Amino acid sequence: MVAPIGALEVSAIMRTPMIDSGAHSSVCPPSYGATEPTTNLEADMQLVTVTGADITLHGRRIVPSRATTVNGEVVEEKVKYVVADVRKPIRAVADILDSGQEVHFGETSWIARHAVQVP
Repeated sequence: MVAPIGALEVSAIMRTPMIDSGAHSSVCPPSYGATEPTTNLEADMQLVTVTGADITLHGRRIVPSRATTVNGEVVEEKVKYVVADVRKPIRAVADILDSGQEVHFGETSWIARHAVQVP
């Protein structure tokens, strides 16, 4: 489970971002990691839903997060998101891979960096 650090209260649906292999960018709603600053996007960025509807974008945000590994250790990372009008955080597999992590989908799915697994 991944949860933003410093959030006063995070609903269960917001604690665990969905991992999406088809997403262009990692996105989060404006309320996710709201204590962190939001910076401007590049002018030409545009995201759409699977139905083709435009998604309203608000900027970029880096959200400090922590997760518990399969060995019970707590690891921290800073996750880069596009702040958008979405219902819950979505982490794009491409962004995860770009950060040096591995993603494994299967009966048991996990993300790993240097053989440290987070379910």
